[in-house]
Amino acid sequence: MFPTTSLCFPFCVTVSTLPVPSTAAEKVNAGQCGACTVLLDGKPIRSCRTPVSSAAGKRITTIEGLEQDGRLHPVQQAFLDNEAFQCGYCTPGMIMGAVALLTSNPRPSEQEILRGMQGHICRCGTYQRIVAAVEQAANRNG
Repeated sequence: MFPTTSLCFPFCVTVSTLPVPSTAAEKVNAGQCGACTVLLDGKPIRSCRTPVSSAAGKRITTIEGLEQDGRLHPVQQAFLDNEAFQCGYCTPGMIMGAVALLTSNPRPSEQEILRGMQGHICRCGTYQRIVAAVEQAANRNG
């Protein structure tokens, strides 16, 4: 079921039976939804489709690694402020995608946000709140 050579193994196997996923490693679906997005040397990748060998010697940042000294990353805080999640399934991947987008484009337009977040699927349809959260985080950056 899970490739033993992907970045999320063995975590995805261990936690795949949990009823409510809460971390990137728990959201394996062949790279189609973006929920398992992590940053590899600052670039967004789908951990479920990334061979472990390609991560050797590189910096991996997960949703858990964004907070600093107990303070949420501005994108995490913006998602809370805008209630940009409902079930939470997509939230880690959405946040990691937004962090990568804002790193490469600190002041994106709404269209740039929509393009930059393509491939991240929200099952609950909170896209307007997600865009608002990314815009808020961008405004905090500038």
